[in-house]
Amino acid sequence: MTYQLIHQNCLDAMKEMENESIDLMVTSPPYYNAREYSQWENLEAYLLDMKQIFSEVFRVMKTDKTIVVNIGDVLGRTNQNPASRRRIPLGAYFITMLESVGFTIQEDYIWYKGEVHSKRHLTGNPYPFQKYPINCYEHILVFSKQPTEEKQRLECPKCKNPKTYRKGKSSGVQLYECRNKSCKKPSNKGYYTFSRKTGLKRRYEKPENKIDKDTLTLWRKDVAHFPTTMSCRKTKHNQNGHTAPFPERIPEMAIKFYSGVGDTVVDIFSGSATTGVVALKLNRNYIGMEIHKEYIELSEQRLDATMKQLAESEGV
Repeated sequence: MTYQLIHQNCLDAMKEMENESIDLMVTSPPYYNAREYSQWENLEAYLLDMKQIFSEVFRVMKTDKTIVVNIGDVLGRTNQNPASRRRIPLGAYFITMLESVGFTIQEDYIWYKGEVHSKRHLTGNPYPFQKYPINCYEHILVFSKQPTEEKQRLECPKCKNPKTYRKGKSSGVQLYECRNKSCKKPSNKGYYTFSRKTGLKRRYEKPENKIDKDTLTLWRKDVAHFPTTMSCRKTKHNQNGHTAPFPERIPEMAIKFYSGVGDTVVDIFSGSATTGVVALKLNRNYIGMEIHKEYIELSEQRLDATMKQLAESEGV
């Protein structure tokens, strides 16, 4: 497996990529005004930037493939006015924005982080309109790129016959029928019927892509409970090298559920390349885009160490 790190603004970097060239995208966008490196004049400017970026993501994603976006709600001002401070539901805004550029939402997992460091619940007195909850969860949004039109014929996933027939739709899904004799139903009542997703699933039904029981157990519900990666000790700086890394379990789920061995996984906000480390461990190729040089250097160290570890384990 290989990796590529691109030290460039992700919008500019993607403009150099071919249409429909990516198998899977896993990323966690910068949260609106939550860090020094992610500051915007107002919420409208932030969402406009995100829309421009994910419009380009839509272009480079392969049809039928998936993007997984980890985003959490924040507390902050929507503009420069102090009175505009409130809870900002970034998860809801991202769903609306991503659907507006063409993606179709598939899942909304909730990552329950458990007890967190916030003391928001301690503000105010124990009377009406003075109490607020701690934010202890984030969204893991799953979207797919659906075909804009399905006038073409699809190859039969069962017998590879290229001359299949469009049969109509069921629950909004276009169905196709293969009329080869080998695809005739045993009951002799019609032929084998399939959809685009049927073919996609069959292509990935290989032993090397089988998902392990532990991963299936953790993500069997749309609420998954595991801690953050923050390890601050006596300082306020995260010991893992990045101010806002996400746990390996998020890209691990995304890569196992929505890609196969040999696919190319991209993270447009690569950070310290957690997605890349997991991708290499799972025999996927990786492309990471990051604008900050210090994180590119950290990523190279982590990815090289992962490649070395994998090479040593294969040599044993």
